[in-house]
Formats: sequence, structure tokens, C-alpha cells
Amino acid sequence: MDFFQIRIKNYRSIVDEISLGFGKKVTLIGPNNSGKTNIVNAIQAFFSGIEENSYQIKRDLPVNFGGKQTSIIASFSADKGKDAVFLKLYAEMQNCLEAENRQDDIFQIYLYYSSTGKPVYQFFPNVKIKNKLAHSFKTLHQRALRLVLASFCCKSIPSVKDPSALFSTILLPFIKKSVALVLEPHLPKIKSQLDEISNGVNSVLSARKLPNIKTAFDISETIENTLSNFDFQIDDGLRMSAKSKGSGLQAAAILASLKWIGAEEKKLAARQFGF
Repeated sequence: MDFFQIRIKNYRSIVDEISLGFGKKVTLIGPNNSGKTNIVNAIQAFFSGIEENSYQIKRDLPVNFGGKQTSIIASFSADKGKDAVFLKLYAEMQNCLEAENRQDDIFQIYLYYSSTGKPVYQFFPNVKIKNKLAHSFKTLHQRALRLVLASFCCKSIPSVKDPSALFSTILLPFIKKSVALVLEPHLPKIKSQLDEISNGVNSVLSARKLPNIKTAFDISETIENTLSNFDFQIDDGLRMSAKSKGSGLQAAAILASLKWIGAEEKKLAARQFGF
């Protein structure tokens, strides 16, 4: 599947709609404050809206644009062989519409943000759905949308020179996610150990004549959120923290890590959707 065009309107400094086409490589050139970063941020917002919506109306909707909405429209082309699962879902969605079906390997996904900043994705805006098929369409829509977004790895790399900042914003979240998947089956044992620790603390409180005071330790929502940090190290004959190495080695390690993350995220998506 190829992502070949994006249209952005009413997003930060981008007021009038702009359209940007993509080849295999794209370079944005322009003076400072011309909107280059906002284009990158809009692409990031489009691909991350379901899992991690970072849209803020006060920040992302242009000033004095009350009543209007940020809109981002992405265009894709699907391969009949590689994207057969998606194209089947897409055809089934079309069968739920009152409009005439159009078999096409080119499709668009429309994203706009509601008055509360919630992302709303649509394949077929302003097209009526057959009444009896509304529930089926919703299910198909969710599956197809997640399948498309999971097919791409979109990373916005901040313009910072500090490798620690790059590590914490780019690499650390994925490391936590990967380690959390390994630890998930051991969650009962982890919770049991936490209970044992709290019982030990509580016995000390009780011995100090504070039996009504109890402590407890729990997983912070998810194992991923519980994990704190990992030390990013480089071994070039001497293994030590990456921040103690030269900038060339740091850059090589960061870029290699990004390439690995892209490959791993595709594997995770394949396992999630069964293809």
C-alpha cells in the first residue's frame, strides 16, 4: 500500500488548503516559520489519531476560526495482491452504501476533528449508509481503518542535538511497548510479588502500632506505563552509555534503531491483523 498525497486545511499556521504529493523521498524546503514542521505534525497526527490523539483545539486550530474544523485528507493506492485483505473490507463497506459501488484501488481517508478535539475518520464522507447495514458498516470501517494506519510507520523526529532527548521521545516508548508484551503473561506473578511487598510493609506498620494504615502497590494502568527507563548503550570496544560516545556513533545508533522500529511495528501490525 502506498501513501501518495495529503491535503491539510485549518491546522496551526496552515489556513488555506495545501496539497502535497509524495514519491519515495520528499524534502520540504522553506524559510523559518513557513509551516514545514506543521506539515510533518499533521501527517503524524493523521497516522497516530486512533492510538494517541494529541490534537488540542487551542493549539492546533488557527486563531479566530471558531465554527471551522481542521481537516486532513490522505490518499492511498492499494495493491491487489499485497492488500487483498483491505480491498475485501473496502468492497464490503461499499456494499453497505446507498451510492453506486466503485471498484477502485485508489482511495482516500478523510480526517476532521470535532468541537471537542476528537478525531473522526471517514472513507466515504457525505454518503448514506443503508439502514439495515449501519452496524456492519461500522465494524468494517473500524477494521479497515486500523489496517491502513497500521501499515505505515510514521515518526516525527524533533530537531534536537541531545541524543538523550531523541532516545526518550523516539526509542523509549517502543522499548517499553516491546518489553511490556514479554511481561504481560507474567502479570499475575508481578502482582503477587507486589502484594508480598505491601504485606511486608504493612507488618512493620502494624508492629509500630499503626494497624489501620495499609500500603498497596499496583500496576500503573498498564505494564508499559509502569516501566520507567532503560539505559541506551553503545559498544565500540568499550560498552558505555550512548551519551558518553561521539556524535557520529550516536547518530548511527539512533538511525539504526529507527529502521529497526519500523520493521518491528510492521511485524506487530501483521500479528494484530493476522496477515
